[in-house]
Amino acid sequence: MVKATEVTRDQLAQIMREREDLKNDFPRFCREYLRVVDRDSPNGATMIPLEFNPCQQALNRLVERFMKYNIKRGEQIRQYDPSHVVSEKPIHIVIVKARKMGVSTWTQAKAFHACEFNANFEALIMAHQAGPAINLAGSSRRFHFNMPERKQDILKQGLPHWRQAIKP
Repeated sequence: MVKATEVTRDQLAQIMREREDLKNDFPRFCREYLRVVDRDSPNGATMIPLEFNPCQQALNRLVERFMKYNIKRGEQIRQYDPSHVVSEKPIHIVIVKARKMGVSTWTQAKAFHACEFNANFEALIMAHQAGPAINLAGSSRRFHFNMPERKQDILKQGLPHWRQAIKP
């Protein structure tokens, strides 16, 4: 693993460009950095890249549309109220969901991504019972501990403080 003191300015600049690209490309971040358990695997323990299924793709498109709308609408409001803060958030979506469509996994990945790339950002995903809540927390641990080592080096350059708190 590369120590921060061993990174040249050029390497650091390249790493920071990569981090910025990943911050702006959530599907790519999921595909290249996050692993999930393949529930179709015969042995049940195979980790595969998080490739969005059709439901997750539709949800991602919807959220991106809402974020763009919020910015556009905020800019319109700002014309009349200069104190208005233009932001892509908040977005509130109520999903009456079927089981095993990947909505919880997508949501957990989105929270993991937001915490990784935004300073002082905290996320909380709740469940209606303890069992599902434990499963959701396990997703973040699996995301962290099954990340390719080279990829972890790139993310560590952003110095996310919460990583030290995650226990295996």
